Amino acid sequence: MRACRRGASRGFSLIELMIAVAIIGLLASVAIPNYMQMQLRARAAERAAILRGIRSSLNAQYAKDGSFGPVPVTGTWNPPLPVVSRKRPFNTASANWTRIDMVIEGGLYYSYQYVADENAGAPYFLVQMQGDMDGNGILYSKAYTHQRMGGAFQMMLEAPVYDELYERTVF
Repeated sequence: MRACRRGASRGFSLIELMIAVAIIGLLASVAIPNYMQMQLRARAAERAAILRGIRSSLNAQYAKDGSFGPVPVTGTWNPPLPVVSRKRPFNTASANWTRIDMVIEGGLYYSYQYVADENAGAPYFLVQMQGDMDGNGILYSKAYTHQRMGGAFQMMLEAPVYDELYERTVF
């Protein structure tokens, strides 16, 4: 058996530690932007789910009653404006949101509004949303118009038609 020499190195050298820190830094420089992008995409998925729910609820209300009732019906911005880049509570008791059968639990990143009307016998509804997902102060807005044709509501107009990279979800 060998005896340990006095002064023999028992740890890492400064160069080895610097190389390890450099490797961790390179990995972090790749992982952190991907993580941030995935967070934004998850928030955008909220938008698609809520918009689908609003569309289904308005469609079901019209199918049940044969009308939207006294028109036009406007569901006020919910959660209320201005939008921020953090979750805010949805108020189901807010103006005209009780008319649609939709349960939303937890907070929302986007604010939503709907308008249902009957234009010369052709019922339609408009669903709008606004949000600031990346916190840069620039609002992201989208509006979808659905009109009843052939016994069902069909999307007629989407404005604007462009999306942010993280907004590539389908409504």
